[in-house]
Amino acid sequence: LSGAWGLIVKSRQAVEGLWSMASTIEADDRRSDSAKADDIRAQRLQRASEIGKLQRQLIGLRANHEAAKRKLSAVAPYTAEDGAAMAILDVEIARQVTAMEPSKRAALVQFGHDQRTVDALLRVPPIISGLTPEQVSSLTEIAVARRHPDQARELAEQGLALDRAESAVRRAFEVTADGLSLDERVSAAGGDAGLIRHVRPETV
Repeated sequence: LSGAWGLIVKSRQAVEGLWSMASTIEADDRRSDSAKADDIRAQRLQRASEIGKLQRQLIGLRANHEAAKRKLSAVAPYTAEDGAAMAILDVEIARQVTAMEPSKRAALVQFGHDQRTVDALLRVPPIISGLTPEQVSSLTEIAVARRHPDQARELAEQGLALDRAESAVRRAFEVTADGLSLDERVSAAGGDAGLIRHVRPETV
């Protein structure tokens, strides 16, 4: 969990660094009030940009985490003997799931009672099953837990750590970017709308 923990520590350091520099600037009697405001603003932009880099690292860790889950839960490939028939059956199962009432489909995705259905939904493209990325991720977790219980526990711990790191990074960005313009926040975040809250993503 060191990757996620490192992001949390660096987020805290960025905030503490801002507070420390702001205190030093405010205590400097040789600077005018406008100079102090400008210097603190520059510190905010610098620290927010540091948080933006942490966010990009977090995205990379998330991608690696999802790739690890997909690798562990990979279903058996089609065989030469029955591959064609199995593919047709998978597509039909996916279409049946798509036609389900939303509540039933959500229950299936949440619990994954039928392993054959889970296998089919993980094998066909989401465009056929109609599942969202979040639902595919949920089914992936179910498949991992069934096939690889030990690795599943480790991945669950990693996922929780990444969730906490995400909260820390977002909160640190809000603190450091407070008072910056939208353009400055977008620049600091590297264009990642996930860090900029209370503004519509399309605006970002």
